[in-house]
Amino acid sequence: MTHHDLLKDQVAIVTGSGRGIGLAIAKRLANAGATAVITDITEEFASSGAKEITDSGLKAFPTICNVTDVSSIEK
Repeated sequence: MTHHDLLKDQVAIVTGSGRGIGLAIAKRLANAGATAVITDITEEFASSGAKEITDSGLKAFPTICNVTDVSSIEK
């Protein structure tokens, strides 16, 4: 098993991962084999973060979520 397979077939949801520290964490998780769910409060940040990861050949999926809003989390 390589470090790229440590999280194979796993999904990692990282809140606030459209940029900054959250995006760096999501990249590390994707590099370890997980599909990174990039969540941010704006579609722009979520999409651009996911694109950075997928452009490098890794798996990522963008979604909008505001963790301070229960209805947003449930959605």
